[in-house]
Amino acid sequence: MTRLLTIASGKGGTGKTWLAIALAQALAERGSQGRRVLLVDADWGLANVDVQLGLRSPVAFDPRRGLRAMTEAVERVDEGGFEVLPGASGSGRFADLSTEAVDRFQAALTTFAKARRYDDVVVDLAAGADLPVRTLWSAGDTKLLVISPDPSALTDGYALAKLCRTDGDRAAPTVVVNRATSRPAGEVAGLKLTRALQGFLGVGAAPASVLLEEPRVLDAVRAQTPFLRRHPASPMATAIRDLAANLPASDQKPSAAPSFRLSEAAT
Repeated sequence: MTRLLTIASGKGGTGKTWLAIALAQALAERGSQGRRVLLVDADWGLANVDVQLGLRSPVAFDPRRGLRAMTEAVERVDEGGFEVLPGASGSGRFADLSTEAVDRFQAALTTFAKARRYDDVVVDLAAGADLPVRTLWSAGDTKLLVISPDPSALTDGYALAKLCRTDGDRAAPTVVVNRATSRPAGEVAGLKLTRALQGFLGVGAAPASVLLEEPRVLDAVRAQTPFLRRHPASPMATAIRDLAANLPASDQKPSAAPSFRLSEAAT
Protein backbone atom coordinates (compact mmCIF):
# COMPACT_ATOMS: atom_id res chain seq x y z
CA MET A 1 0.00 0.00 0.00
CA THR A 2 1.40 3.36 -1.01
CA ARG A 3 1.48 6.05 1.67
CA LEU A 4 0.78 9.62 0.58
CA LEU A 5 2.77 12.11 2.65
CA THR A 6 1.71 15.71 2.02
CA ILE A 7 3.84 18.59 3.30
CA ALA A 8 2.53 22.14 3.66
CA SER A 9 3.23 25.40 5.45
CA GLY A 10 1.09 28.46 5.72
CA LYS A 11 4.11 30.70 5.11
CA GLY A 12 7.16 30.54 2.87
CA GLY A 13 10.65 30.45 4.34
CA THR A 14 10.11 27.58 6.78
CA GLY A 15 12.45 25.21 4.92
CA LYS A 16 9.55 23.04 3.78
CA THR A 17 11.03 22.07 0.41
CA TRP A 18 14.41 21.18 1.89
CA LEU A 19 12.63 19.07 4.51
CA ALA A 20 10.58 17.29 1.84
CA ILE A 21 13.79 16.37 -0.02
CA ALA A 22 15.53 15.18 3.15
CA LEU A 23 12.54 13.09 4.21
CA ALA A 24 12.30 11.49 0.77
CA GLN A 25 15.92 10.44 1.08
CA ALA A 26 15.49 9.18 4.66
CA LEU A 27 12.42 7.16 3.68
CA ALA A 28 14.28 5.67 0.72
CA GLU A 29 17.00 4.44 3.08
CA ARG A 30 14.59 2.52 5.28
CA GLY A 31 14.24 -1.25 5.06
CA SER A 32 16.77 -3.91 4.08
CA GLN A 33 16.05 -3.38 0.38
CA GLY A 34 15.25 0.31 0.67
CA ARG A 35 11.85 1.78 -0.11
CA ARG A 36 10.57 3.04 -3.43
CA VAL A 37 9.94 6.75 -2.89
CA LEU A 38 8.63 9.46 -5.21
CA LEU A 39 9.04 13.15 -4.38
CA VAL A 40 6.49 15.35 -6.16
CA ASP A 41 7.24 19.06 -6.51
CA ALA A 42 3.71 20.44 -6.37
CA ASP A 43 4.71 24.07 -5.95
CA TRP A 44 4.00 24.58 -9.61
CA GLY A 45 4.27 28.35 -9.54
CA LEU A 46 7.72 28.48 -7.88
CA ALA A 47 9.02 24.93 -8.17
CA ASN A 48 12.62 24.48 -7.03
CA VAL A 49 13.17 20.86 -5.95
CA ASP A 50 15.16 20.34 -9.16
CA VAL A 51 17.29 23.39 -8.37
CA GLN A 52 18.09 22.21 -4.84
CA LEU A 53 19.08 18.79 -6.20
CA GLY A 54 21.02 20.08 -9.20
CA LEU A 55 18.80 18.26 -11.69
CA ARG A 56 18.85 19.31 -15.31
CA SER A 57 15.40 17.98 -16.09
CA PRO A 58 14.68 17.93 -19.82
CA VAL A 59 10.96 17.73 -19.05
CA ALA A 60 9.12 19.39 -16.16
CA PHE A 61 5.72 18.13 -15.13
CA ASP A 62 2.76 20.42 -15.71
CA PRO A 63 -0.23 19.51 -13.49
CA ARG A 64 -2.62 20.40 -16.28
CA ARG A 65 -1.33 17.40 -18.19
CA GLY A 66 -1.87 13.77 -17.26
CA LEU A 67 -0.34 10.37 -16.76
CA ARG A 68 1.83 10.40 -19.86
CA ALA A 69 3.41 13.67 -18.72
CA MET A 70 4.32 12.08 -15.36
CA THR A 71 5.98 9.14 -17.10
CA GLU A 72 8.00 11.48 -19.30
CA ALA A 73 9.07 13.80 -16.48
CA VAL A 74 9.99 11.47 -13.59
CA GLU A 75 13.71 11.40 -12.83
CA ARG A 76 15.84 9.33 -10.47
CA VAL A 77 18.14 10.98 -7.92
CA ASP A 78 20.92 8.41 -7.64
CA GLU A 79 22.59 10.22 -4.75
CA GLY A 80 19.36 10.10 -2.78
CA GLY A 81 17.90 6.77 -3.85
CA PHE A 82 14.50 8.23 -4.72
CA GLU A 83 12.68 9.56 -7.76
CA VAL A 84 11.45 13.10 -8.43
CA LEU A 85 8.55 14.49 -10.38
CA PRO A 86 9.93 18.00 -10.95
CA GLY A 87 7.58 20.94 -11.18
CA ALA A 88 7.34 23.42 -14.01
CA SER A 89 8.29 26.69 -12.38
CA GLY A 90 6.31 29.58 -13.79
CA SER A 91 3.72 27.29 -15.38
CA GLY A 92 0.88 29.10 -13.67
CA ARG A 93 -0.11 29.86 -10.10
CA PHE A 94 -1.27 26.85 -8.12
CA ALA A 95 -4.19 28.92 -6.88
CA ASP A 96 -5.48 29.18 -10.44
CA LEU A 97 -5.90 25.44 -10.92
CA SER A 98 -9.51 24.39 -11.23
CA THR A 99 -11.08 21.72 -9.05
CA GLU A 100 -11.25 19.52 -12.13
CA ALA A 101 -7.51 19.98 -12.76
CA VAL A 102 -6.71 18.98 -9.17
CA ASP A 103 -8.96 15.93 -9.48
CA ARG A 104 -7.23 14.90 -12.71
CA PHE A 105 -3.85 15.29 -11.05
CA GLN A 106 -4.94 13.10 -8.12
CA ALA A 107 -6.26 10.42 -10.47
CA ALA A 108 -3.08 10.42 -12.55
CA LEU A 109 -0.87 10.28 -9.45
CA THR A 110 -2.87 7.34 -8.09
CA THR A 111 -2.44 5.38 -11.30
CA PHE A 112 1.22 6.31 -11.62
CA ALA A 113 2.09 5.39 -8.01
CA LYS A 114 0.34 2.03 -8.19
CA ALA A 115 1.94 1.15 -11.53
CA ARG A 116 5.45 1.94 -10.25
CA ARG A 117 4.80 0.40 -6.82
CA TYR A 118 6.02 3.26 -4.71
CA ASP A 119 6.04 2.72 -0.96
CA ASP A 120 5.88 6.45 -0.22
CA VAL A 121 4.84 9.46 -2.29
CA VAL A 122 6.03 12.74 -0.74
CA VAL A 123 4.20 15.80 -2.05
CA ASP A 124 5.82 19.20 -1.48
CA LEU A 125 3.01 21.75 -1.73
CA ALA A 126 3.11 25.48 -2.31
CA ALA A 127 3.19 27.78 0.69
CA GLY A 128 -0.13 29.37 1.57
CA ALA A 129 -3.68 28.19 2.06
CA ASP A 130 -5.31 28.31 -1.38
CA LEU A 131 -8.01 25.73 -2.05
CA PRO A 132 -5.85 23.43 -4.24
CA VAL A 133 -3.18 23.38 -1.50
CA ARG A 134 -5.78 22.53 1.13
CA THR A 135 -7.36 19.85 -1.07
CA LEU A 136 -4.11 18.02 -1.69
CA TRP A 137 -2.76 18.50 1.84
CA SER A 138 -5.94 17.07 3.36
CA ALA A 139 -5.69 14.10 0.99
CA GLY A 140 -2.53 12.86 2.66
CA ASP A 141 -2.43 9.64 4.62
CA THR A 142 0.10 11.55 6.72
CA LYS A 143 0.10 15.36 6.74
CA LEU A 144 3.06 17.45 7.83
CA LEU A 145 2.55 21.06 8.84
CA VAL A 146 5.92 22.84 8.80
CA ILE A 147 6.39 26.05 10.74
CA SER A 148 9.28 28.02 12.18
CA PRO A 149 9.33 29.83 15.56
CA ASP A 150 8.52 33.04 13.69
CA PRO A 151 5.11 34.16 15.03
CA SER A 152 3.82 34.82 11.50
CA ALA A 153 4.75 31.27 10.44
CA LEU A 154 2.85 29.93 13.44
CA THR A 155 -0.28 31.99 12.76
CA ASP A 156 -0.22 31.19 9.04
CA GLY A 157 0.15 27.48 9.82
CA TYR A 158 -2.84 27.71 12.14
CA ALA A 159 -4.84 29.53 9.45
CA LEU A 160 -4.13 26.72 6.98
CA ALA A 161 -5.31 24.11 9.49
CA LYS A 162 -8.39 26.19 10.33
CA LEU A 163 -9.43 26.46 6.68
CA CYS A 164 -8.94 22.71 6.22
CA ARG A 165 -11.10 22.13 9.30
CA THR A 166 -13.77 24.35 7.72
CA ASP A 167 -13.47 22.24 4.56
CA GLY A 168 -14.37 19.19 6.65
CA ASP A 169 -10.94 17.71 7.39
CA ARG A 170 -10.70 16.68 11.05
CA ALA A 171 -7.46 14.68 10.80
CA ALA A 172 -4.58 15.86 12.96
CA PRO A 173 -1.38 16.95 11.22
CA THR A 174 2.14 16.09 12.29
CA VAL A 175 3.66 19.43 13.30
CA VAL A 176 7.33 20.09 12.58
CA VAL A 177 9.05 23.20 13.92
CA ASN A 178 12.01 23.83 11.63
CA ARG A 179 14.85 26.36 11.89
CA ALA A 180 14.51 26.70 15.66
CA THR A 181 17.32 28.68 17.28
CA SER A 182 17.14 26.38 20.31
CA ARG A 183 15.18 23.31 21.34
CA PRO A 184 13.22 25.21 24.04
CA ALA A 185 12.25 27.90 21.50
CA GLY A 186 11.08 25.25 19.06
CA GLU A 187 9.16 23.38 21.72
CA VAL A 188 7.38 26.56 22.83
CA ALA A 189 6.33 27.34 19.23
CA GLY A 190 5.15 23.78 18.69
CA LEU A 191 3.22 23.77 21.95
CA LYS A 192 1.47 27.03 21.06
CA LEU A 193 0.33 25.61 17.74
CA THR A 194 -0.76 22.20 18.99
CA ARG A 195 -2.70 23.81 21.86
CA ALA A 196 -4.41 26.17 19.44
CA LEU A 197 -5.32 23.28 17.14
CA GLN A 198 -6.82 21.37 20.04
CA GLY A 199 -8.40 24.26 21.90
CA PHE A 200 -9.95 26.20 19.03
CA LEU A 201 -10.38 23.61 16.29
CA GLY A 202 -10.75 20.39 18.25
CA VAL A 203 -7.92 18.88 16.22
CA GLY A 204 -5.57 16.77 18.30
CA ALA A 205 -1.89 16.77 17.40
CA ALA A 206 1.10 14.98 18.88
CA PRO A 207 3.91 17.07 20.40
CA ALA A 208 5.76 18.84 17.63
CA SER A 209 9.06 17.61 16.26
CA VAL A 210 11.80 20.24 16.51
CA LEU A 211 14.63 20.71 14.01
CA LEU A 212 17.30 23.23 14.93
CA GLU A 213 18.79 25.85 12.64
CA GLU A 214 21.67 24.12 10.88
CA PRO A 215 24.28 25.96 8.74
CA ARG A 216 25.09 22.73 6.89
CA VAL A 217 21.62 22.81 5.34
CA LEU A 218 22.61 25.87 3.31
CA ASP A 219 25.88 24.18 2.42
CA ALA A 220 24.01 21.17 0.98
CA VAL A 221 21.59 23.41 -0.92
CA ARG A 222 24.44 25.41 -2.41
CA ALA A 223 26.19 22.18 -3.37
CA GLN A 224 22.88 20.94 -4.87
CA THR A 225 23.38 17.64 -3.06
CA PRO A 226 20.89 15.72 -0.86
CA PHE A 227 21.62 16.59 2.77
CA LEU A 228 21.92 13.01 4.01
CA ARG A 229 24.52 12.37 1.32
CA ARG A 230 26.44 15.58 2.02
CA HIS A 231 26.37 15.35 5.83
CA PRO A 232 25.35 11.76 6.66
CA ALA A 233 26.69 11.72 10.23
CA SER A 234 25.46 15.14 11.35
CA PRO A 235 22.97 15.61 14.19
CA MET A 236 20.47 16.98 11.65
CA ALA A 237 20.78 13.82 9.55
CA THR A 238 20.00 11.77 12.66
CA ALA A 239 17.01 13.98 13.44
CA ILE A 240 15.64 13.62 9.90
CA ARG A 241 16.03 9.85 10.00
CA ASP A 242 14.26 9.75 13.38
CA LEU A 243 11.43 11.87 12.01
CA ALA A 244 11.04 9.57 9.00
CA ALA A 245 11.04 6.49 11.22
CA ASN A 246 8.36 7.87 13.53
CA LEU A 247 5.91 9.28 10.99
CA PRO A 248 2.42 7.83 11.46
CA ALA A 249 1.42 5.30 8.84
CA SER A 250 -1.94 6.99 8.33
CA ASP A 251 -3.95 9.83 9.80
CA GLN A 252 -7.31 8.80 11.22
CA LYS A 253 -10.04 10.52 9.24
CA PRO A 254 -13.77 10.46 10.06
CA SER A 255 -15.82 8.55 7.56
CA ALA A 256 -17.67 11.73 6.53
CA ALA A 257 -14.48 13.54 5.53
CA PRO A 258 -13.38 13.43 1.90
CA SER A 259 -10.42 11.09 1.45
CA PHE A 260 -8.01 10.15 -1.27
CA ARG A 261 -5.78 7.11 -1.00
CA LEU A 262 -3.12 6.12 -3.46
CA SER A 263 -4.06 2.49 -2.87
CA GLU A 264 -7.53 3.13 -4.23
CA ALA A 265 -8.91 4.36 -7.51
CA ALA A 266 -9.64 8.07 -7.43
CA THR A 267 -13.25 9.01 -7.98
